[in-house]
Amino acid sequence: MPACYNLSNGQILMKMVVDTSTIIAVILGEPEKDRLVALTKDAVILAPPSVDWEVGNAFSAMLRRNRITWSKRWNL
Repeated sequence: MPACYNLSNGQILMKMVVDTSTIIAVILGEPEKDRLVALTKDAVILAPPSVDWEVGNAFSAMLRRNRITWSKRWNL
């Protein structure tokens, strides 16, 4: 699998693999969100097939431990 795509207009898109912590940081608007978004702009974002379950599990754990509330979760 190539590391980048060369589009018909000559633009090259890099493939970037993100993990659960990256996705959670962007969703919750953590301080590093702007940098993460800038680093992945115009990239082809890849994630492991289990990322849906991992993100769900992370939010479930944060809710159980009162690290986030339902209002924080849904007022994105």
